[in-house]
Amino acid sequence: MSTLQRFRLLIGLCVGILAASCVHAQGLAPSVGGHMSFNLDDVSGGLHGGVDIVDLDLDIRADFSARFGNKRVLVPIDGQDNAFYQYRESRYLLGLELEKRITVTEIGDGALFGVTAMLLGGYTFGDFHGTRAKPDAAWTYRARLAPFVWLDNTVILRAGYEYSPYQSPSVPDHRVFLAITICVPE
Repeated sequence: MSTLQRFRLLIGLCVGILAASCVHAQGLAPSVGGHMSFNLDDVSGGLHGGVDIVDLDLDIRADFSARFGNKRVLVPIDGQDNAFYQYRESRYLLGLELEKRITVTEIGDGALFGVTAMLLGGYTFGDFHGTRAKPDAAWTYRARLAPFVWLDNTVILRAGYEYSPYQSPSVPDHRVFLAITICVPE
């Protein structure tokens, strides 16, 4: 199965999940937003957009993330432990994300507090600048866990932990993320 076929299959599965969820849901709301994730070695950010199924506290969205600037990475030469190529790498992630929110309590007028879990399946690819060598491109996933605040059924703010194996050499998988999503009410 080619990469394009795998990507089409992933999109088809997510559309199927969305269609099945819509049968049981009363309220749908389009949502758009942005996010940023970082650790001591790397910073990336991106945009997302999708559909919020209000009655199920579920969000399904497309996501695009990119590394800010280039990151110096070391790639072993032919499997050696002590010899490396050094590259300046750009890295991108394109995928579909599913978010489930669990509301814990209401705080103030119309604000909700709770926890959220997110899982993204997608394709990561990149570029080594100044050379013909290409970094590994691969199917990957990203998992996030965070508290959230939902203000006035419109703005969702999140900050928490992210596990994101970007398939990039010498970049840790554990990150902190910040995200904001705007839901257009019904």
